[in-house]
Order: sequence, then structure tokens, then C-alpha cells
Amino acid sequence: MKTLVLFLSMLVVILLGCQPNAPTEMSIADKEAIKKVTDAAVQMAPGTTDWSDYTDLYYANDAIVLPPNAEAIKGREEIISFFGSFPPITEMQFDQVEVNGAGDIAYVYGKYSMKMTIEGTESSQDNGKYIEVWKRQPDGSWKVALDIFNSDLPIAVPEPEAETEAE
Repeated sequence: MKTLVLFLSMLVVILLGCQPNAPTEMSIADKEAIKKVTDAAVQMAPGTTDWSDYTDLYYANDAIVLPPNAEAIKGREEIISFFGSFPPITEMQFDQVEVNGAGDIAYVYGKYSMKMTIEGTESSQDNGKYIEVWKRQPDGSWKVALDIFNSDLPIAVPEPEAETEAE
């Protein structure tokens, strides 16, 4: 009986020792790498009309963007097309409030502000918040795999049409 208990105890110790280690908290170097990619993307956006370089820098090839009031945008080509439909961005800023993760997955919670201008009209300012899920790529770089954002501004509700009196 003692042999069986000893054997089972050793088996438990061996099995516990074979468990994979839980990923450790994200390193400062990884957080800085994500910040560097974000800063470069923010510098690229104003004035761009070709979103290919931006998308290559910022998004994984199979990324999904979840914009407000629209269906999910999946993959590189759809993301390029989506951003290409925006009015020209003249100013853009991201404030990363929290960056954390473990292993090859990270998340970013942040706030954004951007100004868009259509020639001949006044600028349109938007402020909002976002959450991104980042994945370490096979080459060691970090890219956004999932991106959701929404405005802090209220939805514009059209004014009701004025009723005309019958003559």
C-alpha cells in the first residue's frame, strides 16, 4: 500500500511538472514595440489616400475591424477599402490608456481624436475610444488582429420635416 501511495504521489508530481508554464505578463519591450507601431500609424494617416502601407504596418493580414454602425470588415483588402472611404484625415491622435497582455497576445484600450476635412466644407472633429487585440507575428512584430472603436459624440438624428399646411 505504501508503495502505491508513493508511486501515485510521484506520478502527481511528475504530471504537475509537465504542465506548460502560464505566459508571463507582457514585457516593457513588447509594450514599447506596440506603442512604436501605433505612433508610426498615427503619423501616416493624415493626408494619406492610399491605405495600403498603413494597413500593412498596423493590421495582421487576417485582421477584423469592427466599426460602429457597420458590419465587420475582414482582411487586408476590405480594411484598405474601408479606410479609403473616409474623408481625408487631417489630424489624428491615439492615447493608449492601457497596454497589457501575456505571451503572444496583447490588448490596448485607448482614446482617439481625429479631424477630417472635405474640400469646401468645415472640418469634422471626432473623439472616441477603442480596444484592440494585438498578436505577435511569426517575424516577432506586433500587429492588430481585432479592432473595435466608437465615437463619444452623439448620433446625429435628422430633424423631422416641417409639416406644410393644406391649402
